[in-house]
Amino acid sequence: MFIIVSYQCTGQNEFFFGHYMFNQAYFNPARIGFEDEALVSFNHRTQWAGYDASLDPGGAPTTQMVSLTAPVEGKISGLGFFFINDRSCPLTSIQIRAGLSIRKEFQFGRISVGLMPAVNMDSVNASYFRFNNPGDP
Repeated sequence: MFIIVSYQCTGQNEFFFGHYMFNQAYFNPARIGFEDEALVSFNHRTQWAGYDASLDPGGAPTTQMVSLTAPVEGKISGLGFFFINDRSCPLTSIQIRAGLSIRKEFQFGRISVGLMPAVNMDSVNASYFRFNNPGDP
């Protein structure tokens, strides 16, 4: 059933953020709800700040992320939502993630398991491409 519904699947298509410690739940969904308090995070990253392309529009690649993670009562111990926008000249990627975690307490500690599916939307602006010989068939 999954193969019929899915057009393309990619694995480990992660956007780059330089500060892992500020949003651990993005990389490890078992971390959602771990702090026993709701967390809202806004991250922005600009690579090569101030760079402007000499011939084409675009410039520096940028990535933004908004996330909300919160603990919940019951069998599920945490829920999280993530919205990521990534632009690298002709390629624009938007990703939406929803995650959950389940935590089990033991005498010796606790264990958490997480699940976080994602929906990716990619678009390419073909007007950024230049051909060396426009009249060449």
